[in-house]
Amino acid sequence: MNKNVRQIFLPVITAFVWGMAFVAQDYCADKIGVFQTLVGRNLAGFLAMLVVLYAFRTISKKKEARSVNETNSVTEEAVYKASNSEASGAASTQAIASASGSNVASGRGNKTLIIGSVCLGVSLFVGMLLQQVGIILGTEVGKAGFLTSLYVVIVPLLGIAVGERPSLKLWVAVLVAVLGLYFLSIKGDFSLALEDALVLSCAVAFAIYIQLAAYFSVRCDAIALSTYQLLVAGLISLPFFLLTETFSWEMFVSTLPSILYLGVFSSAIGFTLQLIAQKGTNTTVVTLLMSLESVFAAFGGWVLLGQVMSGRELFGAALMLAAVILAQIPTSHKATQESASVAHQTSN
Repeated sequence: MNKNVRQIFLPVITAFVWGMAFVAQDYCADKIGVFQTLVGRNLAGFLAMLVVLYAFRTISKKKEARSVNETNSVTEEAVYKASNSEASGAASTQAIASASGSNVASGRGNKTLIIGSVCLGVSLFVGMLLQQVGIILGTEVGKAGFLTSLYVVIVPLLGIAVGERPSLKLWVAVLVAVLGLYFLSIKGDFSLALEDALVLSCAVAFAIYIQLAAYFSVRCDAIALSTYQLLVAGLISLPFFLLTETFSWEMFVSTLPSILYLGVFSSAIGFTLQLIAQKGTNTTVVTLLMSLESVFAAFGGWVLLGQVMSGRELFGAALMLAAVILAQIPTSHKATQESASVAHQTSN
């Protein structure tokens, strides 16, 4: 897939899906417990991703089978020729080393996938938990969207710690985006209560998740990584749900559409598109695009719930769009080289 398509369009689609999810989360917060919500959305997402993973694996196996058949025919010919020459021992050793190296690489890949799934699953669980608890305790959806999207500032700060150097243009875009988020999401006086602090903490967890995703997405299959991270997050939530909450069929049926949206669209599709988008691209730019979820949440409330946007909110949305456009404007040749260098370092 073209890198520009991955870096621009996939994060925007992700932002749209996540923006619509705030309404579903708010509905679940009024009906069921936080852990039931987390179990439902993550396991529903896992089951949806299993279908996708199976389809991709089936296609991949067919391609590998054809490739193996071609490789075997070439290897057999090489071994036959080598057996009739003085280089027989060297050729045999090379063939064995090649096969051994392939197996070692496969084992290393599986280990990385397991570690990545656990790391992403844990950070995902923490972020979702803090966000949902904050909404349950009373943080308004608009403020929750603003506080969550503050990962747009935290991500480049974490990036500096791992060797990334966002350009001045990106820092300006980040500041404009934060200002836009404020006008879009905050009405009246801004105060930070306990529930708001929890949602703000979720932004830190999601920022860590985004940096981890940037690391593992270039080292693992994105589809498999997305599948198993949801399984990990769901399994962590399950014992808390069984020990601290009660199950009600009536509430389950009532919230099922919201849970399915959160699971299939927000978790399965959203996080998968994010992993694909971040593969070898500029993490700060992708993060800016994903922060548009607050804009889509506001527009979703306008279209679906009849919540008319004020001039202040429209101004905030315009600032957000301006920040995204600014982030996409080409910079000097030197800055372009630095961005490419970061992407190259991330992929190695």
